[in-house]
Amino acid sequence: MSWKNIDNINFKDPYERLPLNEIHPLSERAVSHIARSRNLPILKESFVNIYGAVEMMQGLTYHHGRFMNLVEGCHTVVPTIQTAGAIRHEVVAYLNRLGQFWTFSRSALVKEYCATPEEILPTFSKLIVFRNKYVAHRSIDMPKAEDTDGLQVMNAISLSILGGQLFHPKPNLTAPDLSSVLLKKDSDWDELRYSLYKNSYLGFQIYDVKNSDYVNFFIEQDHELIIREAYCLICTLLPYTAD
Repeated sequence: MSWKNIDNINFKDPYERLPLNEIHPLSERAVSHIARSRNLPILKESFVNIYGAVEMMQGLTYHHGRFMNLVEGCHTVVPTIQTAGAIRHEVVAYLNRLGQFWTFSRSALVKEYCATPEEILPTFSKLIVFRNKYVAHRSIDMPKAEDTDGLQVMNAISLSILGGQLFHPKPNLTAPDLSSVLLKKDSDWDELRYSLYKNSYLGFQIYDVKNSDYVNFFIEQDHELIIREAYCLICTLLPYTAD
């Protein structure tokens, strides 16, 4: 019995009563998409490959949710060093799943059905430098020719508490007033932190030497793009018309 053949697996549609376009989040829609595409030849030969990629999407959804819970908690409670660390652990875990899906997109299987998967995954293409220079392993531990000493340090602190925090104001919201920052009392500092987390996107930055540019990652903004791109690739592999 081959686990690569969907016919040999007790795999059912968990949302069979719902139209596909009403299933949310997209990582769950992708599960039903597989179940409703079970007659396609690709699922007779590569079910494990495809389903594993959807589990990666579920991981992206999970770590995004954990990240949002932690950040939203900072709207009313001053973040501790432990909270700041937990936020970064979720970001690293998220980028690890992103890297897995990127590798799946470059597999021989995907290339057989989609000649240019990178065109479907532009946000993945932009952010993969985080995975390559920090998440899979740090460039400071295993540098390549392009990784200068200064660049190794920049990469090493990009997702570390040592690298500080990057805040970008949300649309139609005003950035906190920092003009009298040195005069603030402890209570004022607390309000400043609440305002930063509530009115801004928390982000991270790394330098992409190949493109000679800085890359910013704001998970709260980028997740929707990432998960839509991932689902688009699944749809390319599993064209589905009925509903």
